[in-house]
Amino acid sequence: MTIEIHKDDELAAIRLEGAVDIAVASELRQALLESLEHGGLRLTLTGATALDVTAVQLLWAAGSKARSMGVRCELAGALSEALRQQLVTDGFDVEQLFADYALADPGTVAWAEAVPAEEVSMGKGGKNSRQKREGGSKTAARAEKRVH
Repeated sequence: MTIEIHKDDELAAIRLEGAVDIAVASELRQALLESLEHGGLRLTLTGATALDVTAVQLLWAAGSKARSMGVRCELAGALSEALRQQLVTDGFDVEQLFADYALADPGTVAWAEAVPAEEVSMGKGGKNSRQKREGGSKTAARAEKRVH
């Protein structure tokens, strides 16, 4: 697992590679917080092969914190089909997970197989119409408290 961070004048870019799990949770949390404090975050998961529940909680909480801070939070590139499928199999609503992230490349939807953005049905506040997994909102709320 690799966490690469590159900062410019506007935001910090984080690229995650390989399996992201609890073993690197502290490093990931710190990178996300530093990025938000820097003024914004651009997250690239194209090289990520798996995200465990800890990583998912941290990514969700970072998006939520960015929204509450009023800073930019972007998702660059598409998720691999294998990663998307792993998240779905684990019971996560991928669209909901990244609801607070803007798409750095608006021509594609980061959680889908290169579906044009205009084909995605989004509701109020950028949320999609799918319902969250019942336990997901409680888990995500706990993650948000930890990031604050």
